[in-house]
Amino acid sequence: MSIALFAQTAVAQEQQSQSRPLDIGHGITATLSDDWQEESREEDNGNQYIALECISPDCERSLETCHIVAFGKPIEGPDDAARLASLYDSPTSQYFRMRAALISTSQDAQLLQTLKLQRIGPRDWWIIETDAHHNMKSGLFADTVIDGWRVRFTCKTCERGSVRYQKAMQILESVRMANPS
Repeated sequence: MSIALFAQTAVAQEQQSQSRPLDIGHGITATLSDDWQEESREEDNGNQYIALECISPDCERSLETCHIVAFGKPIEGPDDAARLASLYDSPTSQYFRMRAALISTSQDAQLLQTLKLQRIGPRDWWIIETDAHHNMKSGLFADTVIDGWRVRFTCKTCERGSVRYQKAMQILESVRMANPS
């Protein structure tokens, strides 16, 4: 019994040692496993762009990638919940966000999940999920607001079914302020 417990503890410690912080910008971080390779750049408009590619053997088939944008302009509002709600507070803004997700996915893509608020980890996210035709990547589109800063994730995969976006969801669950006030 103690050997099994020791083995589980060793595996958990090894998994922890294989993760590292990812600086998203504006004091926001996420935990990134060694499954992901990152490339960061900053654009002229003040937005921080980070491209991630899953490089684990599990991802040889799924070809999972994520792009993160930390917007350079803070969002006005009394708190993060109100700021998040304001992102898509009209039917028109919701329509155009879903349309942009479909266009970004592929021609003839379909919505698997229309725009809705969903709790992932400690925070709420606006989520859209698309389904692409064969030989195209489906998309997971997520927006949140952290301490007034808007963060957007766009993750794509060739995977189908319930295992889709498991690695991306681990990153979303870990997004937080580096030093909460």
